[in-house]
Amino acid sequence: YFIESCDSPSFPNHTYCRYLQDLCVIGDLLSSTAREINMGHSNNLPYPAIKQWEDFSASLVASTKDYLDHCCNLGTEALCQGAKPEDLAARIDANMQAAHATISHQLAESCAVLLRTRNKLVSPFYHFPKEVTSEIFLNVVYDYTNYTNKQQPKSLPADEEVKLIYHRLCKLLKVCSTWREIVVSTRLLWLVIPLVETHSGKQLPFELALERSSRTKQHLAYINNMQSPALQDVLMEVLQKYGDCFHNINLSTISLDATAQAIQILLQHDTSLSLSKLSIKTNDYANHRVATSHHPFYLFDPDSPDVTSFAKLVGALSTFYISNTYIYWNTITFSSRLVELCISHIALSEGEPIFQLLYALNSASELCDLKIISLSTRRDSEVTFDPKIYPMVVLPNLQSLHLQSLYSNTLEVLLSKIAPGTHRLTLYFGRETLQANVSGMPHQNDPNLVDISPLCAILKAVQVDTLLLSMDWGGPWLVGGVFRRLLKAMPTLKTLKMDGWVFDRDDSWSLKHLTRSINGPEDSQDSLPPALENIYLNDVAICDQANFREMVLSHSPQQVILGGREAFAFSLEGAQFKPLQESSELVQWLRSKVPNTRLVDSEYRLPEFYEGEWRLW
Repeated sequence: YFIESCDSPSFPNHTYCRYLQDLCVIGDLLSSTAREINMGHSNNLPYPAIKQWEDFSASLVASTKDYLDHCCNLGTEALCQGAKPEDLAARIDANMQAAHATISHQLAESCAVLLRTRNKLVSPFYHFPKEVTSEIFLNVVYDYTNYTNKQQPKSLPADEEVKLIYHRLCKLLKVCSTWREIVVSTRLLWLVIPLVETHSGKQLPFELALERSSRTKQHLAYINNMQSPALQDVLMEVLQKYGDCFHNINLSTISLDATAQAIQILLQHDTSLSLSKLSIKTNDYANHRVATSHHPFYLFDPDSPDVTSFAKLVGALSTFYISNTYIYWNTITFSSRLVELCISHIALSEGEPIFQLLYALNSASELCDLKIISLSTRRDSEVTFDPKIYPMVVLPNLQSLHLQSLYSNTLEVLLSKIAPGTHRLTLYFGRETLQANVSGMPHQNDPNLVDISPLCAILKAVQVDTLLLSMDWGGPWLVGGVFRRLLKAMPTLKTLKMDGWVFDRDDSWSLKHLTRSINGPEDSQDSLPPALENIYLNDVAICDQANFREMVLSHSPQQVILGGREAFAFSLEGAQFKPLQESSELVQWLRSKVPNTRLVDSEYRLPEFYEGEWRLW
């Protein structure tokens, strides 16, 4: 039943083989142990089933010999007794077509059954505890890291991850009958109900998953990026029948109407005891515009009773992800159940909508993990920002706050109104972070001309733990001098993670800007960049080894993760690069200075840089 995925190149076969080898080794140990235990037992104990089978075997051998003797004497004796030759020949033909064909088929089938039984009994996996095998299978099927042959974490879109899960199941099912029985009977392997369109137009076996998972904390994954009406109909039918059974629901639709219809059906069920996590994404980017209280692209009309019902549903969740889908935040009151919240790709004005969002956040008293990604707020150029008009958000149990791809004015609102605490603050900057989103004011595209003074003032007022910077497809958006000013505005910064940057020899992006030394008139011993404990440089290009070494020595980091290329030759056309390897002089020097150094593949990308992508989990 597993269509089109069984030979998919996306399956990490070396991972599968690694688990297989581990199983074989452990299975051999268990098998030998079992044999040692059984050596003290007699092999001739009168087990009724074995004795009965042996008796039938002996009886069959005797009957076969008697039958052979009768066959040998049939012609002579029958003719002596007066049988007609043509009648005897006809009877022999009939017997061979009926009895002999049946006997041959049953003997062949019994041989096959005995061989399967024998092979199963001598297999190491027969002595392997089913519970342990099932646990290993779970680790294979739900391997979130998705290792490639370079052992680098790779983020997959939600639909591809669902296909990968079922591809892995298919591989396990094909190994042997023992594995197949375990896979089929292990309900946790079938928790993901796959409502995902494949490129061939066929559907993954969602009905099989519904049956085999036995409604045990099922995870409904509906990703319809191809706008398939048939798949949408299946979703509505599944929600009608099983809406109160799902523990997790992930809805990624192509239109707001499809999202609303699915939620309306879900609201017909009592999900308060079953549904724990809800993820909603609408891929219609006509929605991505500044929201007002009269926004026409909200999930429901403001007067619809579904608004209240949906708010009640959200209030009972422990995890809530929402992307590019507008809801009335003034109706939302989170309960003490909520521990994880992610809001992404939503545009609001700095008036009533953002005010309502902050009030909703304030109700999440047990919230541990908060992510806000690409939340765009627009400020009126004629209105002066007054933080006093916004409510202070107090989250006493917050452990992690992740803010990504936000304009500086949005950062100002969030950082000034989320009360300081012991939580870890991670900032993921993009080119929009360097400037404010103010109505009537054009954006400055030249990174050398951007005024970051307001942003620096915002950063100095908070304690930043981790900073992420990624080069985007638009090219360099941050120059070295601006980067250094940002670092100096975050004196508590402990971890820096950079992805895709080119560290030149000239002053525009030299590693000198990251070095803790006096580089110019703006520097002093009291205004240097913070001493970093963890430095992650992935997919980077290093043109000047001397600057790199000076930078590392100036920080004395506890950990360095490095991946990318180093320049080995220069010409008028530019630098020539080669991948960093264990044998590289720079890597060996780095290990001598920072023992906790890890070299990763040149294309390695940290999982944090995939936070903005829609994931299955």
